[in-house]
Amino acid sequence: MIGQSTPSEGLSSGLFQPLIVAALVYAALFIAGRVLAGRGDPRGERAGDLAFALMLLMGAYVVVLTVSALASEYELLYDMLVVIGIIVAFFGVLILVLLVIFEKGVGAIGRLRRRG
Repeated sequence: MIGQSTPSEGLSSGLFQPLIVAALVYAALFIAGRVLAGRGDPRGERAGDLAFALMLLMGAYVVVLTVSALASEYELLYDMLVVIGIIVAFFGVLILVLLVIFEKGVGAIGRLRRRG
């Protein structure tokens, strides 16, 4: 088909495995830190600090993965922005409608209480 492009294979799933491993290591460090801190061991705070540093490192890695994904799937960027715009608009309207409904409901209840 002329004018149509097929999406590339995208990012390898192997690029996301460090996030899973880091989550498991974070959980182990966090739990160990809490247990040690509960026993009054100063190594508990060190384990908590290491867990926090690991999450900061993985946050930077997520930024790298995001940039890589956008670079490898640049033809889908417009579609992604349209979908995000639709979702934001939908939830914005939903919140507005719910706020109006609840405001009218609370106002009506308040007026009924003042009369009675």
